[in-house]
Amino acid sequence: MALNYISTAAVSGATDLVGDASYSRFFTETIEAANQPGNLPFPVITSQSLTRLLAPICDGGVSRLASLAEIQGEACGGDLLPMLRGCSTVGSALSALLRFMPIHAAPIHWQPRRQGDHLALCFWIEPNLDQTAAELEQMSFLAALQIVSGFGEAVGNALKVDAIHRRPSQAGYQWPKSFRGVPIISDAAEDLVLIDISSLNQANPNFNEAQAAHEQGFLDLMRDATDQEMAARFKQQVKGWIRAALPVGNCRLELLATRLNCDKRTLQRRLDKQIGQQFQGLVNESRDELMFPMLKSRVFPIKVIASHAGFSNAGNFSRYFNGRFGCSPMEWQESDLA
Repeated sequence: MALNYISTAAVSGATDLVGDASYSRFFTETIEAANQPGNLPFPVITSQSLTRLLAPICDGGVSRLASLAEIQGEACGGDLLPMLRGCSTVGSALSALLRFMPIHAAPIHWQPRRQGDHLALCFWIEPNLDQTAAELEQMSFLAALQIVSGFGEAVGNALKVDAIHRRPSQAGYQWPKSFRGVPIISDAAEDLVLIDISSLNQANPNFNEAQAAHEQGFLDLMRDATDQEMAARFKQQVKGWIRAALPVGNCRLELLATRLNCDKRTLQRRLDKQIGQQFQGLVNESRDELMFPMLKSRVFPIKVIASHAGFSNAGNFSRYFNGRFGCSPMEWQESDLA
């Protein structure tokens, strides 16, 4: 059900960085073969094609992804740029970006969460059996950098990002220490971009009222999506809310139903009909995606993992884990399963 297309703008400038004739030919062939679905105004490639284009850049590490993001600037936004320029504030531009990111870079899921004086813009890619951990980390790291450089330039550098948080790499990558003066925290519990919330109230220096109508065109595209695309986006929306709610202990069906302006029975029927899953199944799926990378890293205490998975204490987490997997979290870490 997961959607797997990404705008070709995501890899703009890659040939300038690699500077190799054979890579340029490969790049050109991949872009020329890009598909343009009938309901999208721009060509797209699969995430597998994207990571094949990123592979030579990441040969030896991911630090050159920072160079790629620098070269790209706002060009990585592609056809979304006119819409972003039609937003009068940084916050309204970010809301528009998150609203339409599912048609620009479908595999990458974004979910904002208030965190004190910051907006934590959490992001992840659902595990894909056709891609390695290294490939998924390349994609997600580039996405974080593009928020700082690409979206930042699109709103006249009025966005203030205070940190980029990265989980310990499962592929053994060493994350750079900073990007454009923004520190990169390399042992975080989840991947996120930490935004100074006051900067969202700033006027967009690139605002052009004449381009405000572009948003309606993208809304029409969202409405014209197939049933499969609508189901995938609904699942992404629900899991995004779950992943944001788990660490703060507010992951309950009735709270999500209130957010979606319906009662919990109506929401559960919609989940059953549209994506064929119960709410609790989605909670467990989201917990797995949060806790297993943390367990594998062996960096975080069990109580920290328990908290991020939505448990009030390590004992409750251990009982849940044992009930599902037949062993304790520590036993799982010590076994060959990890």
